[in-house]
This record gives sequence, structure tokens and C-alpha cells, in this order.
Amino acid sequence: MKMISVIIPVYNAEKTIKKCLNSLISQAYKNLEIILINDGSTDNSKEICEDYEKKYTNIILVSKQNEGPGKARQIGLEKATGDYISFIDSDDYIDENFYNKLVNALEKNDADIVECGYNIIDENMQLIKECKMKLEIIEGKKDCIRHYAKNDNTTNYLCNKLYKKGLFDNVSFQTLFAGEDACVLLQLYGNAEKVIVIPDNLYYYVQTTTSLCRKPYNLKRNDSVQAGIFMYDYCQEKCPENCEYYALYICSYAAQCYANLKYSNINDKVKYMCNMKNAFNKYYDKKNKKFNEVSKFRRNLIKLFKISPEFTSLIYKKVLKK
Repeated sequence: MKMISVIIPVYNAEKTIKKCLNSLISQAYKNLEIILINDGSTDNSKEICEDYEKKYTNIILVSKQNEGPGKARQIGLEKATGDYISFIDSDDYIDENFYNKLVNALEKNDADIVECGYNIIDENMQLIKECKMKLEIIEGKKDCIRHYAKNDNTTNYLCNKLYKKGLFDNVSFQTLFAGEDACVLLQLYGNAEKVIVIPDNLYYYVQTTTSLCRKPYNLKRNDSVQAGIFMYDYCQEKCPENCEYYALYICSYAAQCYANLKYSNINDKVKYMCNMKNAFNKYYDKKNKKFNEVSKFRRNLIKLFKISPEFTSLIYKKVLKK
């Protein structure tokens, strides 16, 4: 039974970390190395993690100053000694067969990455949405990275997947508040030779009131566009045939950020709106061959924004964002 290193960034998670850790401790797959990175928490998270570390020999706690989840995951990877890598968010929890099923799929198919479906739930553990995946096997470097770039039957979440540790060689973690996971995943899929997707919903993503997507709009979310630029540049160097997907990614998020900024209370928002419009215009190309391969939402948003950013912002606020 190969070891899985489970890396969990922890920041002010005193209300959720126990449920998260209990779901790991009760796993049917027992060979787990659980690495907790306390990222400068100011609540009781550190004390709770210390209690678990004392009680369970396979739990390791590292405490550091607050630098964000990306840096915390990097430190976790440096500590990891397992054959496989898993990331779990401290707000979330997993099915008791999460690792059993992922390892079985990975080893049975000799894959590098395995991904499963997930459920979005609220803080009262009530189901908001089931996010189902289709059974699929993708082989070959070009097809693996295209599968992720196309964003079809896959997600931008690090946590509903299991990875062979060797995939992380030469992977860089961007210092971003939004889109950071997507930047890492593109590189991992770029290193993979075989990926498998299984239909089981085994991960529980808890949408809290403190989640970035639930807070009033702030400038941190503009990082989604910067993430798109990183991925565009990565593809330009490694796999230029996929650049057009990320040109559309940038245009889509530039339009969303513009619309959110327009109805925000952010100081100097006109300056940031101008930046979003410039990014859109730089990467927009009406001859983009991938246009019909992306989601209907993304296509319509880009079409509307090209015609009228102001009208798009109104429609996005009232209709598209819901």
C-alpha cells in the first residue's frame, strides 16, 4: 500500500478543521501522511492542530507566518514523503472511500492523475449542487494538457484529485489570490502522460461566508486575469496549440472583473476597469479557432462584452451571475 501525503493549508479554520481531519482519520485507506500547514492563524486553529498531532503519529504540523495557501502547499510538498500527493482545504471534508477509490483508479489504469466529482454544500451541510463527472481516460501528453485547457469534464480545483508525486518537479506556484490552482493544474497536466476521471462524487466542498467568491468584490479577484496570462504564456512556450483556450479565459475573466468592478465600492475602480478592458482587447481575436469549444456562458459573455462592456455589466449583474 503506497503512502499518500495529504497537504492541508490551515488559516483561521477553528470551526471546520476538526470535521476535515476526522474525515481523513476515518479513511478506509490507512497509509496517509497528513501535513498541516498553519498559515499564521489568529484563532484556535493552531491549538486544535497541535492536539491532533499529539494524538496521531501520522499527523505533522508546521506553523509559519501568513503567506497564503500557495506558499503553504509548497512547504507541504517539501515535507511530503509519500508516493502520491493530495490537497484538502481545511473547510472541506471527504468521503470515507475517497482515497480507496482514487488509488484504485490510478493504479488499475497506471495513470498520473485521477479526478472525481464533488458536492458543494453550505455551512449547515445542506447540498447546494452536485458536480458530476463522466468516466474518461485521456492518454498522451498533448491530449492530457488539451483536456485540461479545454476545461471539459474537468475542474480548476486541486482538491478533488490525486497525483503522482513526480509530476510536481519544476512546477511553480504563483502568488495569486484567485486562479492560483488553475496555474498549478495546467503545469501538472502538462507533465502527465495519462489522466483518468471517475464519476463518483467523493469530495465535499463547503461554501462558507468567508469564501472569496461569497465576499463583496475586492481587487484580489482581479488576479484571475493575471492567472490567465500566466497560463497563456506557459502554453505559448510548451504547447502553443492551446494558447487560444487561454486567450478566451482571459477575455472571459476580464469581462467578469469589469462587470463586478462597475457595481463595486472600490476606490479608483475606473482605473481597474480600464485595465480589464485593455486585457480583453489585447487577447480578443474574432478568428479564435477554439471559440466554439468553450462553454456557452463564456462564448456569450465574450460576444456581449465586445459589443458593449456597459450593457454586458448590467446583464451580468442581473442574469449571468446568478
